[in-house]
Amino acid sequence: MKGRPIDQLVYEVMFPKPRQQDPHNFQALLQRHLVLEVRQEVHSFYGHLDTQEAKYPGLDYTHPVHRIRLSRWPWHRRLFRAFDALRLTHAEISNLTKWEGTKWAKERFEKEQGIIIHDTTADDFSDFVEPEDRTTTTTNNTRQTAAALAAEESDEDLQSVGVALNERLRERVALRNLSGDMHLPLDEEWETWLKNALESGQLGQISRLGSGSSSADDFPRRMVAAARAGHWEQIPEFLHAPIRQGLAMEHQPPREELMALGTRARERADDSQRVVEPSPHVGS
Repeated sequence: MKGRPIDQLVYEVMFPKPRQQDPHNFQALLQRHLVLEVRQEVHSFYGHLDTQEAKYPGLDYTHPVHRIRLSRWPWHRRLFRAFDALRLTHAEISNLTKWEGTKWAKERFEKEQGIIIHDTTADDFSDFVEPEDRTTTTTNNTRQTAAALAAEESDEDLQSVGVALNERLRERVALRNLSGDMHLPLDEEWETWLKNALESGQLGQISRLGSGSSSADDFPRRMVAAARAGHWEQIPEFLHAPIRQGLAMEHQPPREELMALGTRARERADDSQRVVEPSPHVGS
């Protein structure tokens, strides 16, 4: 006895109680929804329909990856749920899915034209190699390059400039005090370096200067002590404003204390506005 057609079984699973606006059979479903979703998937995947591969993508409804791609569309999700509910075999699915964009359409076109349409999906991926068979050439080359770069570093680049810089700064401070010219820069090279470091964010804490969150702890203790003593000539001019801001923040009460003061003020205001109602007069 011949069984019922597969397309009829799939339609009944997808539409157990068809409504008036639903497709009346599987062919109507195919023309109204499934072919349209195939065209949308092809255009979304390739971005065009200019090549033979895009015109005949060869979508295989039994291929897991192709099922994932097509499952993005609502009517195909319902179609695959019907396939799974009926437990259709690969042969039954292949015999059913013979429409535009499918594997059947691609194989038919290739046979009629005598050509093979190349699938370029995996062209940009290299062949898989087992981890134990992979070469270590890349790793070795990277290590050799790093070692060569490290060997080229000069010892002069690692020498500290602190001693010579400290001597120059002392000389400039003494010269300022003798000449009385407080606009004389301490050390132009050092000030330029520090300014660039601050602007580029290379310094950790001091990189916050000028952002409104600097404090006295962000600066060297020597500079902070000189500022508190009023010796601003010992501090670079472009650091005057941030240091003043940091010193001013020391005299501001913490945020929690300000909030507590505000709460107490509101409570006192509420108390002053309360009116004590007089007790009712008891007549004699």
